[in-house]
Amino acid sequence: MGGDGKGGFLSIDNREGTEYSLGGNGYKPLFLSAMWREARTIAAVARRSGRTDLAERFDAKAEGVRRSLLANCWNPDVGFFTTRPKDGVRGTVRELHGYAPWYFGVPTDGRKPDWAQLADPQGFAARFGLTFPERRAKGFALDYKGHECKWNGPSWPYATSVALTAFANDLHTRGGGSAAERERFGFLLWQYAAQQKRTQDWRTEGDFRVVPWIDENLHPDKSEWIARKIILDTPAMRDRFPKERGKDYNHSTFCDLVISGLVGLVPDGARGFAVDPLCPQAWAWFVLEDVRYRGHAVSVRWQRGEGLTVTVDGRVAAQRPTLGRLDVKLPGVGATAARPVPRKALLDRLKRGKGQA
Repeated sequence: MGGDGKGGFLSIDNREGTEYSLGGNGYKPLFLSAMWREARTIAAVARRSGRTDLAERFDAKAEGVRRSLLANCWNPDVGFFTTRPKDGVRGTVRELHGYAPWYFGVPTDGRKPDWAQLADPQGFAARFGLTFPERRAKGFALDYKGHECKWNGPSWPYATSVALTAFANDLHTRGGGSAAERERFGFLLWQYAAQQKRTQDWRTEGDFRVVPWIDENLHPDKSEWIARKIILDTPAMRDRFPKERGKDYNHSTFCDLVISGLVGLVPDGARGFAVDPLCPQAWAWFVLEDVRYRGHAVSVRWQRGEGLTVTVDGRVAAQRPTLGRLDVKLPGVGATAARPVPRKALLDRLKRGKGQA
């Protein structure tokens, strides 16, 4: 598929990684949101390098993608970003990737995310993890037939990480959201972490031990890794694929959800960072030690009765008695503020292997 000639892009669901999704092919929220962020990033790098012409070109590309996303994927009837087929019929199936605009920070011109679907059993909520499409959707299925990597019902940790990051980003822009929303975020992060396990089969592995495990797609109602079971139970697949194809499937962002979401360490470039915890108010304490940020060691500690403390390089940088946002400036920020790098100097630095983010 590809560009539509109007600034937008169409994608085959398989190429986006969501094989056999109910949304199908077309204008897809995740794909368009990612393309918007890519264009914005190129523009930012170009501007920093002194290439104003290139920056303006990619800013314009980003705006074209954003307009396409809003025009094609937002369905006001369901209040959600959905896949829109090439034929122009507006999609109606809510899928977790409909939260992608808030993952990438796309300005949505007043369109708001429907987080209530994360707690609705007919939406995405399930016992062992969020389903990818809403359960009420026509065609929703949890079966072991055909292709092993279907996105028509199972819980995918990858999609869950996109949705939870989007949730955290939105809460941060709204001052942490409500207490109920923070409780929901905390529960969903716990559920997401709890699904990363597998019970060994005593008949082939010796006992019933529960071991840490991350794989491809999970049955949301009985905590079983679907693709793994299909492959191991199907001789033709078992002979063709590695025995543990999905083991340690590196597709999600658990650490980021803890650091940037739960603890709330939000980067702000060379200026510094914010700490805006999203943990439930009932938590008595938490500690995040020695996160490296632009050459500095950052630690965050919360202890009820003592307050929230942020240290940078072992020195207290900010404090408050209650859970809430703290803005932190880096030491010497005035002397090290970001400034444009001449293009020739930047290219010379990259050639020497000394490029920096």
